[in-house]
Amino acid sequence: MEGNTLKLEVIAEKLGLAMEHGVPTGSVQGFPYVMNMVSIDTFIKAPMVIFTFEKGLTKEDIKAIRKVSGMTMIRVESVALKSNALFVIVKQGLKSSEKHIQFLEKLAQVFKERGLHPLNHCPFCGKEDTDSFRMIKGAPVKLHDECAKKFYLE
Repeated sequence: MEGNTLKLEVIAEKLGLAMEHGVPTGSVQGFPYVMNMVSIDTFIKAPMVIFTFEKGLTKEDIKAIRKVSGMTMIRVESVALKSNALFVIVKQGLKSSEKHIQFLEKLAQVFKERGLHPLNHCPFCGKEDTDSFRMIKGAPVKLHDECAKKFYLE
């Protein structure tokens, strides 16, 4: 993991992102995101931008996102809620800060048009005054420690 952390720090520096919870973190048009090394298959990991939303993505949402992202590999995952996270591979051509930001701006515009909102509350109880976080599939999720413990015990 140490090698991945070093690579993430280099990417964070190149793209002007802050490091939080050990991963590069940024925000575009009010949509926070993280960048993490994500397994593409058994042997390959790639840097991906991860957005988490307060509700699951619909087929129409995914279609609109794919239209903007073109041939870029995207993946929808469940991060504390069903199908609520978007993982977008960082294209080789998007290693410069300006192009990266332009691409993310286009994605954020689609999120707004589709009425999507970032996950900024505890996914278990819905309250915003969170006191902890958990890394779920590479994305830090704010939550209540007590809610998470109850969920894991059930």
